[in-house]
Amino acid sequence: MPPRQSTRVAQAGRDSRLGLIVKMPSAATVEAAGHVGFDFVLLDTEHGSSDMLELEHHIRAADSAGIGALVRVSSVGSPDILRALDAGAEGIVVPHVSVVQDAERAVAETHYPPLGRRSLALSTRAGRQSTSRLASHLGTAEEKILLIAQVEDAEGLENIDRILECDDLDGIFIGPADLSASLGHPGQFDHPLVRSGINQIVEAVKGKSGSRLCVLAESEKDLTYWVDQGAGLVFVNAPALIAGSLRRMAEAFASSRVDQDLDGVPSAATD
Repeated sequence: MPPRQSTRVAQAGRDSRLGLIVKMPSAATVEAAGHVGFDFVLLDTEHGSSDMLELEHHIRAADSAGIGALVRVSSVGSPDILRALDAGAEGIVVPHVSVVQDAERAVAETHYPPLGRRSLALSTRAGRQSTSRLASHLGTAEEKILLIAQVEDAEGLENIDRILECDDLDGIFIGPADLSASLGHPGQFDHPLVRSGINQIVEAVKGKSGSRLCVLAESEKDLTYWVDQGAGLVFVNAPALIAGSLRRMAEAFASSRVDQDLDGVPSAATD
C-alpha cells in the first residue's frame, strides 16, 4: 500500500476532503472515522478538552486508522499549537483570525525558522522520540504541516482580503455560528446579513490562488453543495451527528409508544 498523503498535500489538489470534528475523549470515534472512509479528523481543543496526553492518544488513534489529525487550538497565541505539533498533529486550525497580524502570528507559531519560530525538538512524538534525523524531520514539517485560519467575526469579514494576503495560510475555515453571533443574528444562518457574509468569504477565497475554502456541512445536501463549490476541506461535526441520531431514535420510540397506547384504547360505543 502506498504511503498516505498528508492532508496538506491532498487538499492542494482539486478534490474535496472530508473531515470529522471530534471532541475528546473519543479515540474510538477517531478510529471509526478512518475505518468508514473519512480523510481526516479535527480534534477540537477550543470547545473541548485540551489535555495534552489525551490529545496525543487521539493522534495515535488517527494514525492507526490511516487518517490525518488536525487540531483546533483555543487561540492564535495558544501554547497548544506547539504541543499539538510535537504530539504529531499534521495541521493546526486557529480560531478567530480577524486581522492579518493574527494570520502572520499563526504562521510564525506553526512553522520552523526561517518561515516561523516554532521551537525545535526531536525528543517528541513528531520527532519519533529522538529517532528521526533532523533533516528528515524538518523536511516533513515543511511539506506536511497544514495551517488553516478560521474567520468567524465581523472584523474578520471586513479584513478577509488582507488576511488572504498572508501567503502561508493553506485555507480559510468559515465559522458560521460565531459569525452569525458577531453579526447580531446568532444561529440565523439564512439571515441575509449572515448569508452575505458567508458568500463574501467564499468569493474572496475563490479569488486567491493557493488558499482553499474550508466549510462546515450540517447535512448530506450541504456536503453536495460545498463539494460543487470547490471546497477543499469539508467538516462535519460528530457531536451534532450523534445528537441528531439520538433525537430521531427517541422521537421514533416516543411516537411508537403513543401509537401503542392508542391501539389499546377501546373505540367509543355506538348505539
